[in-house]
Amino acid sequence: MATVIDAKWLQGVLAAATLALGLSGCVISVNDGDWDADNTPWSKIEKQNRQQLELVEVGMTQRQVFSIMGTADFNEMVQTDAGAIQVLYFRTQHRSSDGETSKDECTPLVLKDGKVAGWGDVALSSAINKL
Repeated sequence: MATVIDAKWLQGVLAAATLALGLSGCVISVNDGDWDADNTPWSKIEKQNRQQLELVEVGMTQRQVFSIMGTADFNEMVQTDAGAIQVLYFRTQHRSSDGETSKDECTPLVLKDGKVAGWGDVALSSAINKL
């Protein structure tokens, strides 16, 4: 005895199976709509770095800076006839939610010959202009 399968029924079963397989890798996050941007891991690091920057003083050594700030997100250095310029970048602000830290989300800390010369965009511009 042969079994007859309805084509529309079979299409429905295949569509449901395809949909189930497609959605099996999806994650749905449900919350009450109260997104707390100040409570993300990034925001905690940014806040901590801003607080720690207040402890940094002109003339401190690189070692002192690292003991206060920890590891920089970016670290650049150039040696010139006028001396060594090092720029340490620490994340202090949020720009985009791409999961990556970029320099525009950081505060630059400028060291000349191993000692803090200043921080922020003005210090960085001044150091670049003197190169």
